[in-house]
Amino acid sequence: MAGGFFTQGGAHGRRSPVLWIVALTLVAVAAALLLPAVRQPLEYHDFADQRHAHGIDNFLDVVSNAGFLVFGVIGLFIIGKGRACFERPAERWPYIIFFAGLVLTAAGSGYYHLAPNNETLFWDRLPMTIAFMGLVAAQIVDRISVRAGLVLLPPALLIGAASVIYWLITERMGAGNVIPYGILQAYTILVVLLLAIVNPSRYTRGNDLHAGQRYLLGVCLVCVGQGAGDLRRGRAGTQRDTQRPHVEACGGGLRRFLGCCCSRFRTSRWSRCPSLGPTSRCPCPS
Repeated sequence: MAGGFFTQGGAHGRRSPVLWIVALTLVAVAAALLLPAVRQPLEYHDFADQRHAHGIDNFLDVVSNAGFLVFGVIGLFIIGKGRACFERPAERWPYIIFFAGLVLTAAGSGYYHLAPNNETLFWDRLPMTIAFMGLVAAQIVDRISVRAGLVLLPPALLIGAASVIYWLITERMGAGNVIPYGILQAYTILVVLLLAIVNPSRYTRGNDLHAGQRYLLGVCLVCVGQGAGDLRRGRAGTQRDTQRPHVEACGGGLRRFLGCCCSRFRTSRWSRCPSLGPTSRCPCPS
């Protein structure tokens, strides 16, 4: 029964990536439950750029979120107008959730950067989990099973939201635990990369996403490593001098990844269609 759930509607039917994802999920859950709680450092809100311009505090940090809005709107337009070619219409939904999450992230992150604190940070992180979970479900739909990806999307969204709600509740109680949310971020990147490496996409431009994912992961790992090293050595006295450049570099990696997403949707075609044959072209209009 489980095997049928993860193969029906998919083009590959491989069980190895499913086993890897299950194992990775169990490790992530165990880590979220067993690792000691870590509070959100207040220095996180002390940005490098605190200039006031055009009536906006932290001007560059606020307006830099326009990139999320632009790519989110472009993605929704491409999918909503039928310019993205999918083998099954239902495959659109995880991508709709993903790009809608980007639009909401632009609003939530802009709101947070106007007045950075834990309460406003909640509205930055909540829409990010929507985008995370939409992306994971989209890759499961593409590379493992359409049915599995669509069924897992609602509970994935609930789990993502729960990680942020739990963090905020613990902060309000005076304890604070950002570990589950941090693990969720790492889990998302690892699952998407694992699927891209192990299972080929059913679409001709699917590997573009893989290239963007590798770039994004590499940039973020370097940024996190440098930031952790700076904090351990106490370089420049506070996190303010080091945190923001690393975060902006990760944002640049994300924007490159989103560019790959939009490029893929605009030009993708079926690479294998069970009903039309392995070399059939997508019947969708260009």
